[in-house]
Amino acid sequence: MSACCPPGSVGASPSVSSFLGASAPRGNVVDIPARSVHAGASTSCPLPSMPCYVTGASLDSPSLRRIVLVFTDVFGYESGNHRLFADVLASRLGPKDSTSVLIPDLFRGTPIAQPISFLPDKLSIMITLPAFLYRAVHKHRASSIERDLTQLILPWIQGEVSSDVNEIGLSCVGFCFGGWVMARSLGLAGLPMKCGVGAHPSLNVELLQCGCEDAMVGRTGTKPILLLPAGNDSKKIKVGGRHTKALAEARNVSEGTISVEFPDMKHGWVGREDGTNDDGVSKNQEAAMEDIVKFLEQNHA
Repeated sequence: MSACCPPGSVGASPSVSSFLGASAPRGNVVDIPARSVHAGASTSCPLPSMPCYVTGASLDSPSLRRIVLVFTDVFGYESGNHRLFADVLASRLGPKDSTSVLIPDLFRGTPIAQPISFLPDKLSIMITLPAFLYRAVHKHRASSIERDLTQLILPWIQGEVSSDVNEIGLSCVGFCFGGWVMARSLGLAGLPMKCGVGAHPSLNVELLQCGCEDAMVGRTGTKPILLLPAGNDSKKIKVGGRHTKALAEARNVSEGTISVEFPDMKHGWVGREDGTNDDGVSKNQEAAMEDIVKFLEQNHA
């Protein structure tokens, strides 16, 4: 677990043996080159290079019609199911060979959570909590992530695609911490984000960084959003919860359109759980994938 995950969550998973039939990553890791951007009238801000996992259709393919960004949990893109999830998602989104799925490593090789594998979860959290909070609150602030999205990742994508990225558009899926990044990205000026999904999202990261969660919900605007909370996730993001109510009212849709709970699952079940160990987990992973594919095809055609 990590400090942004609720009690009883699925712990860190260095790797999994299978996710919805996929057992080995099929994509490639590329390097998004460093850039210098203006930070004031006479100053520039260097943005270091960033690893990015790329799978599905090639970005320069003339048939490309959809780009999906996957934002990871606090353990980073090399952990758990992230890469296999991206592979499966790219293969299921139609039409065939129309979607490129990218996992930008916003942590640049230094994940927020770095558990001590040989210690029990609770002891590991106690020992690593100060460093976790520093990285979550200071090193990976909303402002720096937003700068990476708009001034590093977006220009790089535009340079790779054969047409205007604003016409192709972006959508996103986020896990845990990445669910907060997803919500933030929906309201980010200059980012052509069409819609976003949060699988067991940790919107409480906003509380850690800014002291209040409610303002962040308003920042998502009216773009389509889907939350897939686990049973032990916050009531605020389930049907009847205040975040779900606010998101539904802003979009003039039902709360059930915004939030679909998986009551028998634990936070982290999509991004970290090995479905081969439990038939119930695999079944729910499949159901979540079906919900995500349907949502993205409807809102990012």
